[in-house]
Amino acid sequence: MNKKVALATMGCRANQYDSAAMAGILRREGWDMVPFDSFADAYVINTCTVTNKADAEARTLIRRAHRRNPEANILVMGCYAQTDPKALAGVEGVSFILGNDQKGSLLDYLNQTQPLVPQIVVHDLFKEEEIFTADFHSFAERSRAYLKIQDGCNQMCSYCVIPFARGKNRSLTPEKAVNELRRLSEEGFEECVLTGIHIGTYGRDLDPASTLLDLMRRIEDEGPIHRVRLSSIDPEEVSEEMVDFLSRSKVFCHYLHIPVQSADDHILKLMRRRYSSAEFKRLAFRLKDEMPDICLGTDVMVGFPYEDEGRFESSLSLLEETPIDYLHVFPYSAKKRTRAASFLHQVSAPEKKERARRMRELSHRKREGFYRSSLGTEVELILEEAQGEEIPDYRKGISRNYIPVHLPLKDLPPSFSPLRKERGGRVLSRIHRYDGGIVFGEVIKG
Repeated sequence: MNKKVALATMGCRANQYDSAAMAGILRREGWDMVPFDSFADAYVINTCTVTNKADAEARTLIRRAHRRNPEANILVMGCYAQTDPKALAGVEGVSFILGNDQKGSLLDYLNQTQPLVPQIVVHDLFKEEEIFTADFHSFAERSRAYLKIQDGCNQMCSYCVIPFARGKNRSLTPEKAVNELRRLSEEGFEECVLTGIHIGTYGRDLDPASTLLDLMRRIEDEGPIHRVRLSSIDPEEVSEEMVDFLSRSKVFCHYLHIPVQSADDHILKLMRRRYSSAEFKRLAFRLKDEMPDICLGTDVMVGFPYEDEGRFESSLSLLEETPIDYLHVFPYSAKKRTRAASFLHQVSAPEKKERARRMRELSHRKREGFYRSSLGTEVELILEEAQGEEIPDYRKGISRNYIPVHLPLKDLPPSFSPLRKERGGRVLSRIHRYDGGIVFGEVIKG
């Protein structure tokens, strides 16, 4: 009987890619994947450390796994393991703490006898030259894959611990990226999200040096997969040439997630960000002028040191005026080894909570306005795998501009039955209703 392993993934899409690669390796070697709350012979926790809350959630997952099977090997890896292995070693049940460069070697540790004390295998990632990839993946969203084209970050924002967690900037070669997209398409994936830690710096480390736009143009020319979406890219890295390219592209989606973090210039300087609030606003208007249907998202951090009520209000006001369609809102979390952790004038927890609430209200209004503006439009949808649908008798698909549209199952061809497990499938739909936060469409052609 095959051994059972449970895998939990926290954090960003780069981590989701890494976990999918590890799951593929495990399945290839005969391990059976089971839900994390199930009894398993081993547990793997791929951690995030962007906030202190993420650290606490990782420790909770360890305790849950240990309660489920005290005899199981528990492997803790990822960014929290890389940056604070000693803290994790103090949590009961941990067997191995592995740095981010050890993800491809997890089988070496899973097959070992449970050690008497936690074993720490963490190295200096700033010496790492390679990017972790694997030929075997297991993606939860079966119609959409991820491809990590870049890892690491050289920017050293004052609040961010990720350079210590991921190391320096390093990139997948264009040849490998295009070949991987082609292979994913052959496996039935209709869409791939290009992800990384700082993808706007893609290619700077290669010989010869390249750029993200160079890679995008090559993908457009060779067409290895039907649809490609960028994950997150910083404002100063969206050039005029990239805007022009996206407006004409047949492959790349009309969607960008552009983290602003704050819309107050003084706070941006303290954060060591490389743009002004006015530049961010101009970019958003430029993108909407060129592509009125584009979905623009952003990250916003509230409660950064020295953010008084006036600076928060100016940030909120500017974001309200800017044509963005949703916000991911994060209360600032002081992290060890970052410059901002030592700043004076830290903001209280109740103030952070209230500011996050107001930013999320703005995000709700923005998203609702974007969805309502899509009423009557025709969109190509790639259907998600039928699992735990939000609404009975409906199937959800994702448009090129990132709108989740629900279609009546009765109007879909039999090949899209929820009993079938084939990946995706394309449907042309007309969006006709927005109700209770949900977008509904009708099938034009499947």
